[in-house]
Amino acid sequence: MERPCLNCGKMVQKTVNESLKEWTKRRKFCNKKCFDLYRTGKPDPKMSHKHTEDAKERMSKTKIWKKATIETRRKMSLAWLKRVAEWRHNTYRNWATKAGQIIRSSLEYKLRRESVFKRDNWTCVWCGSRGVTLHADHIKPFSLYPELRFAIDNGRTLCVPCHKTTDTYMGKIQNYTPTA
Repeated sequence: MERPCLNCGKMVQKTVNESLKEWTKRRKFCNKKCFDLYRTGKPDPKMSHKHTEDAKERMSKTKIWKKATIETRRKMSLAWLKRVAEWRHNTYRNWATKAGQIIRSSLEYKLRRESVFKRDNWTCVWCGSRGVTLHADHIKPFSLYPELRFAIDNGRTLCVPCHKTTDTYMGKIQNYTPTA
């Protein structure tokens, strides 16, 4: 199917992707230039802009248009590798955090925590304080010993100040030295 452009009279064809309804509504001009001429009587300045010879010469002399040196390309690739490594690290950390949150919100983990508190009679095993905020601490770290995460004998009840002094509290896992 085809019909004449409303501006220049050139025949406009229906494309394969257009339905007949879309074609009759939208395709009345052969291109944007004809549409602008029909609508305003003058062409769109963005469509007809061309660089002058002087401007082309100045652009060719600037460093923007020149090829990067080998050293610059090496620096750029190192920066890119650094960004990729950082992205991978953050992705792994997010995954590890999410996995830890799923485990810590499980029923099995909550029952283990409750059992540790009951066994120690809701008392801090180091200072003996009661009636304070208690944590069910892992003796062997949660992240290093996945097989002991739900073991009751790997737990102890500690108050917050005592728990803060442990080697594994809140990311101090790097200081942890395993004991026999």
